[in-house]
Amino acid sequence: MSKRGNKHLRTALFLAADNARKNSDYFKAIYNKQKNKGKHHYVALSHVMRKLVIIALAILKSGEPFDEKKLNLELAIT
Repeated sequence: MSKRGNKHLRTALFLAADNARKNSDYFKAIYNKQKNKGKHHYVALSHVMRKLVIIALAILKSGEPFDEKKLNLELAIT
């Protein structure tokens, strides 16, 4: 991973992604998909980080609260 950008934001995203990977089936599927491709732990976790940023941006744009039921688990697996 690059060391560009805000260090505190990267750290917060890393910790959030690690917790999401452990506690959510959706993010666990994203992580495991990358690990099955032979990716390193940090690379697989960066995919989870990116997905968290995309979801956060969508929540900010729409103004609607987060609903995990709207996440499509099949898309994370394929």
